[in-house]
Amino acid sequence: GDPSSLSTREIKDNVQTVPNAQCLDMIGQLRASVYERPDLNETRLGLISEEIQLALEPLNVDNVCVPKMATIGEGEPKEYLALQYERLVPLLIGSVNALSARVSELEAKLPKPKKSAK
Repeated sequence: GDPSSLSTREIKDNVQTVPNAQCLDMIGQLRASVYERPDLNETRLGLISEEIQLALEPLNVDNVCVPKMATIGEGEPKEYLALQYERLVPLLIGSVNALSARVSELEAKLPKPKKSAK
């Protein structure tokens, strides 16, 4: 497979956990978009790379939005930003964990159901 997708701990240095609340905040800054791609004659659902870069700026990561050379339509090759959607999964996991903790906290505040006598 692709060596850049290796994920074992032994090849990673300076591992830092992104707090779940920060993951949720970053995901909250993103917006799903529907847009036209005239060069493909398609309407698509997706995200905008520049918006992702802005939201992820505090993490200082360089593997989510990556430059790619492409020729669009009849134009000359040009550098565009490509979004590695799979690289957003860790933020989604952190967000789910944050929301799950909130649900557990709220559930703990609910009155306990009374046991019915039989």
